[in-house]
Amino acid sequence: MRPKDRIPVPQNAYQKVESLICPSRIGSSVFFEMDIKSPNLRDFLSEKDLRFFSYVLYVCKQTVLAYPFLNDFILGGKKYSHTDLRITTAIKKDLTKAGSIALEKITVDALDTAHDIQRKMDTRIQMIRTSNGTSFHRLINLLNRIPISIFRIGISIASFLDRHGLLPSSLIESDPLHTSLVIANLGSVNGNGAFHHLYEWGTASVFITVGKLDSDGNVKISFTVDERISEGQQFFIALALFQSLLESPYGSP
Repeated sequence: MRPKDRIPVPQNAYQKVESLICPSRIGSSVFFEMDIKSPNLRDFLSEKDLRFFSYVLYVCKQTVLAYPFLNDFILGGKKYSHTDLRITTAIKKDLTKAGSIALEKITVDALDTAHDIQRKMDTRIQMIRTSNGTSFHRLINLLNRIPISIFRIGISIASFLDRHGLLPSSLIESDPLHTSLVIANLGSVNGNGAFHHLYEWGTASVFITVGKLDSDGNVKISFTVDERISEGQQFFIALALFQSLLESPYGSP
């Protein structure tokens, strides 16, 4: 039985060959860097009572809705599309301690506004910072107790099951890397946009890092994408929409 998080997507001859000669996500990665210049963005966020990162997540949603191929992924040489849009990001449980980061994913609905997404993030952040542990932490703690040799065997078996649609849904739901895209808010730690690798485990074909928004509305955003999910021209068209939504926020839907 195929997991509920995916549906098969037909591949043309070129895509099948490309998946065979480029079998890994890391080996199929392409990189894009974007310099956003949006003098009106800070005023817009203030008027709408939005945080910058919440609006970026909304822009991600709008871009994926307009270009659904961004929600596709390659696994075992076959192409699939996620049945939901799920976004994974890092959340610090304790802002004063190192190593207290949790990877968490939220499901974003097609009709969600930027405020809806911000509320979902606030709920998740509150849950993480007031609970004794998340499913991510419980999974990491369990894996940490397993000997490395056994862990490697387990990952190989799990990867085999995932490629053949046999991985338990409970693991897919709890695993933050079985997701549509991963996005890191480096600006929250005064960082800038930096290229990040894709993960071979899971189903994310896109990794985005967001730098710090300066006082003039400038920010650097970096993208790492699995080129096998589409062609270069389509990526550039999708990124143009992403940039437009950030640079012209008053004109966004």
